[in-house]
Amino acid sequence: MNLPGFDFHMLRGKPVRFSVYVNGPWCITFGWEEDALAVDLENYHWEKGICEMAEYRAGRPAHQPSHPGALLREDVLPALAISVKDAAAKLGVSRQSLHAILVERASISVEMAVRLGKLCGNGPLLWLRMQQAHDLWKAERDLAKALSEIPTLHAA
Repeated sequence: MNLPGFDFHMLRGKPVRFSVYVNGPWCITFGWEEDALAVDLENYHWEKGICEMAEYRAGRPAHQPSHPGALLREDVLPALAISVKDAAAKLGVSRQSLHAILVERASISVEMAVRLGKLCGNGPLLWLRMQQAHDLWKAERDLAKALSEIPTLHAA
């Protein structure tokens, strides 16, 4: 589950826990233990892998990051109780342009990120970061062979 404006992720391992990115290296982690809610504020740099956000922020997630269109389609538009047609009208774009994003055929442009950020009230950075993470993950895998042949240079 993703919420607009938050980096909300399920953590790996047992028991099932979730994290919400706060600021810098900090994330709030929480889970349910029997009938109680366990909540912690954790610095993911202190314990390697404590928060999946460390891997996500490093740009190397093990699984493909969600396309921002999936978040819009599955969570945002239903939460706002708005149709694709109405959302496109409010964004000032064509229904076809928005639909291409929702079905993950088109990327979120900087302009669209600004529009979505205004509509959702969470600013453009969430949308741009999601698109960047998705594109980077794909590019690293698509170019893996070519990248292995490029040397890494170091200053003398």
